[in-house]
Amino acid sequence: MQVSQIRWSKNSGWGLLPNYNATAQLVLVFADNDYFQTDACYLELRERFPKAHIIGCSSSGSIAGVEITDPDIVATVVNLEHSKIRVATVDLVSGKCASELGKQLMDELASPDLKHVFVLSDGQLVNGSDLAMGLNQAGFPVTGGLAGDGTRFGKTWVMGDASSKSGRIVALGFYGAVTIKSGCFAGWEGFGADRIVTKSKGNIVYEIDNQPALALYKNILENKRQTCQRVAYAFH
Repeated sequence: MQVSQIRWSKNSGWGLLPNYNATAQLVLVFADNDYFQTDACYLELRERFPKAHIIGCSSSGSIAGVEITDPDIVATVVNLEHSKIRVATVDLVSGKCASELGKQLMDELASPDLKHVFVLSDGQLVNGSDLAMGLNQAGFPVTGGLAGDGTRFGKTWVMGDASSKSGRIVALGFYGAVTIKSGCFAGWEGFGADRIVTKSKGNIVYEIDNQPALALYKNILENKRQTCQRVAYAFH
């Protein structure tokens, strides 16, 4: 397997292509940049990687090597030697829940030699828990995640062998002689007292300790901010 990365920046455009760009089978693209949302972004990638499946999503920071970059678009180019891949996409439609869409994707990718499915989904319009429920019904290992939007939480975009679009879910199936390994790490640390969720529906929390969740959350964060300011002032 061959793997390399290229970046797009506003000032210099796309970087140097790998020598196997004409035969690459997969390009994974991540970006927190408005250019990712344009037709031109996908068309330029298609021109550079004519035989590849091109999938990706908007992000809250993209990983290039061992660095995290916010403004650049990062594309990881993959050439597989002993396995094949397929892509299925579906758009969020009225009357269909995310679990149904997840099952639809898995049905489309189903095959005796399917080994793993990687999924990228709109992060604002799609309920991730429901989507995972539908994906997991097929019994195959699934990894992936929800698209990000920086710190804005406004609108997210997904690319699946076409220009990026909101409300889209893309699934990438790996077949044949391939071994998939995955891992995850979160940089969040808990703070404050333990609390009890007293009202929720699905994965939406309405009350914590019988108080409106949003008001309580804002109050806790404001107290945390003031504490950090006092500590910073003390060390000034």
